[in-house]
Amino acid sequence: MRIGIVSRFGFLGLAGLVGSLATAQNKPVVVPTLREEAAKYGHVHKSLIVDYTGCCVDFDELAQKSGLIIRGRVADEKARLSDDEMELWTDYTIEIMEVYKQAGNEFAPGTRLIVPKKGGHILIDGHPVQVDDAKFPPLNHDAPQILFLDRYISPSRYLFAFMPDDAAVSLHDGKVTCSLGWQTTSGVLGGCKGYCAMAADSFVTILKQKIATPGGGTPSTPSR
Repeated sequence: MRIGIVSRFGFLGLAGLVGSLATAQNKPVVVPTLREEAAKYGHVHKSLIVDYTGCCVDFDELAQKSGLIIRGRVADEKARLSDDEMELWTDYTIEIMEVYKQAGNEFAPGTRLIVPKKGGHILIDGHPVQVDDAKFPPLNHDAPQILFLDRYISPSRYLFAFMPDDAAVSLHDGKVTCSLGWQTTSGVLGGCKGYCAMAADSFVTILKQKIATPGGGTPSTPSR
């Protein structure tokens, strides 16, 4: 899976960048870190455009390609800057409630793991910094989540990462609560909007069928 990231800058930052390129065409462009931007402008607020490629075209493929599928709750979260201070990440500590798919016996109900996600909000030297991903909002602390994860290929301090932008399904009040990507046809799982508002038990049954047999399980009329 390859993930491409593009940040939307405010007009002021874009104008400054264009001006710099016009006056120093032969000089390398120095992109400020988030810390430097926060110090200069007093705050930073960016929106990510995330291009997920190489993962999945539908729910069946997502279920097959995910290395770890669990139901769990957010026990804690902590935002942090990347080592080069160019990106903002949020590390979610997930308390596992049920394991639907894994390789081996590494995880069991009651164990925890940390999963990072791009974006979040943090204070840097007293200045607020916020980075949003509209298609994959922050995880809900108030409801269990079904998470579709995969192992990092490159060396990392983390074992698992989220699959595509729609790889977290909230189960609120016993029903599937869809993220933006599930409600529209623009996300990787846009064709799965038939699952929205489905009873959680029914959704889990279909998920297990898809894990066991590719193409198994179909969305039914949501329970209202």
